[in-house]
Amino acid sequence: MANLTKRLFIISKNIFPDDLFLRNEVEELRKYFKKIYVYPIKSLNPSLCTSNCHNIINIPNQSFSRQLSTLSKLQILVKYFNIICEILFLEFHKRDLRILKKEFFLTLRRIIKNIDRSESITFDIETLKIIEGEKDIYFYSFWGEEEAFCLAFLKRTRKIDNLFIRLRGWDLYEERRENNYIPFQRYISKQASLISLQTKEAYNYFLKKYPFLSSKIILNHQGVYDNGENPSQAEKTHLRIVSCSNLVALKRVDQIVNILQNVKYETQWFHFGDGPEMDKIIELTHSLPKNIECFLPGRLKNVDILKFYKTEPVDLFIHLSCTEGGVPLALQEAASFGIPMIGTNVGGISEIIINGETGLLVPKNFNSLEIVDFINDFLNSNFAKYEKRIKIKEFWKSNFNAVDNYRLLAHQILNK
Repeated sequence: MANLTKRLFIISKNIFPDDLFLRNEVEELRKYFKKIYVYPIKSLNPSLCTSNCHNIINIPNQSFSRQLSTLSKLQILVKYFNIICEILFLEFHKRDLRILKKEFFLTLRRIIKNIDRSESITFDIETLKIIEGEKDIYFYSFWGEEEAFCLAFLKRTRKIDNLFIRLRGWDLYEERRENNYIPFQRYISKQASLISLQTKEAYNYFLKKYPFLSSKIILNHQGVYDNGENPSQAEKTHLRIVSCSNLVALKRVDQIVNILQNVKYETQWFHFGDGPEMDKIIELTHSLPKNIECFLPGRLKNVDILKFYKTEPVDLFIHLSCTEGGVPLALQEAASFGIPMIGTNVGGISEIIINGETGLLVPKNFNSLEIVDFINDFLNSNFAKYEKRIKIKEFWKSNFNAVDNYRLLAHQILNK
């Protein structure tokens, strides 16, 4: 049963409901909390911070990115000297001395800047009288970066008494960062009451890195809503393949075009999304054979993409990214409509694409011919049958249903 005596303060990069990652989660969490405050680190005009939900409040932030004077920096350094030394120790403990010499003052500036941001948050929540009782409010950082540092600092200084953190990809995997290091991750993790990972692979990675935090680490998948079924063609006259991502190099959409060169069926390919590689992709499509028809409508609203899935038959969804943090929402949405998927074994994709069950999972450095063969054999495979699509939807419902997954998340937060 929902505990409507408790409140939740979420610090995020954007406001509700603009952020798709945030939207589904907050829509469900609001069922379990009396009130949810969303505090974006992006400075926004208060007029943009309206919410249509009675118990979700966007808090306008207009001071998070303010410039600090030299005097203000010195005052912070003196006031929090012991804590700053503690953070610096955690940052540079067991790291190369050359890195210490190179990054010490940059790290110190970041710490002082984030402490100032923490004080801005304290001012806002005190002004709005958000903290009415010691035990009735929970604090949640939607990412594990600077926003998490701020709440971690507030917990360290006893301004708040709990901290829940969600780690995703960029804020989790050191290998993706310069010098293979994520600033303040050890400090933030030490202060957290609970740390949520959204894939089994991420959970195991973080547990191996911080085994002494095992009691704090939990697994909770993201989820999407059930928006119905994807219609089937009365007669299979052609294939329709869909992809959806930003057009950036790491998404490897150019590889989709290369694969289409060898598809034998009359095929329509739709790609939803835009980015710096749009011109390159358009140029590549000019060399495709006549049996391949391409549609590149650019970036659409999520509601329009879902409408497309509800009204237009789709045979396959393809996603060839070379890196992912979790299980992409685009794949979750495709699976929720029962659409078979092709994807690379990176991040948590192997948790939604199961070979022979929900689609074709290929290695990160895949052989294009394996995908070409799968597509060319598609109409003669079980994946072209309605019964298979029903099973894909059932798999989605058991693993990536927003209602179930965020109900579990609410209970994990409330029961810690």
